[in-house]
Amino acid sequence: MYDLKNKRIFMKRMAVGPISVQDLYLGSIITVHSRQLKIVDYGDIFTKDKFEAAAGRTFAMVKPDCYTQTGKIIDAIYANGFIISKLKMSKFTKPQQADDFYEQHKGKPFFSDLNTYMQSDVVTGMELVKEDGVNSFRGLIGPTNSQDAKKEAPYTLRAMFGADAMRNGIHGSATGADY
Repeated sequence: MYDLKNKRIFMKRMAVGPISVQDLYLGSIITVHSRQLKIVDYGDIFTKDKFEAAAGRTFAMVKPDCYTQTGKIIDAIYANGFIISKLKMSKFTKPQQADDFYEQHKGKPFFSDLNTYMQSDVVTGMELVKEDGVNSFRGLIGPTNSQDAKKEAPYTLRAMFGADAMRNGIHGSATGADY
C-alpha cells in the first residue's frame, strides 16, 4: 500500500530475500521483490533510537597524499566490517573550506601548512557505519603521527600509508558529532 499524502510505502508482512539488520541504516538501498527501496527516515521514535544506538556513524577522509591509495584504504575499511554509507571525492578549492574543516587548529603554528596541504589535491570523504564506529575507526587508522604509528601499531592505516604527523593519509573524526 502507498500513502500518497505522506509518500510512504507500507507492506504486508511477508518473507523477503536475505536482508539483515546491518543492511538497515539511513541511506541504504535494499531490494524487496525486485524493487529497490532507499531508507530515508525511521518509521517512529522507538525505531530511530534503537537503530541509531546500534549503528555508530563516523566520518573518514582520505587526505591528498594518499589519493592514489584510496582503493586499498577502502578495501581495508570493508575488511574491518565497516559499511560505507556515503562517499564523495572532492577538492578544497577555497582556503575558507579547509579553514572551516580544521577550525579547531586555527592559531596553531602548523595551521597555514595544513591548509595549503589540504588544498593540494583530491580528498575522499566517507560516512562509515559500524557498531562503535568512531572508536573502531580510530583504532583502524592508528596514532596521528605516522612515525609513531609505524612503531606502536604497524598494521594501522596511518602506519602503512602515512608519512608524518600532517601527511598521515587519513582523517578520522574524534566523535560522532564531528561531521
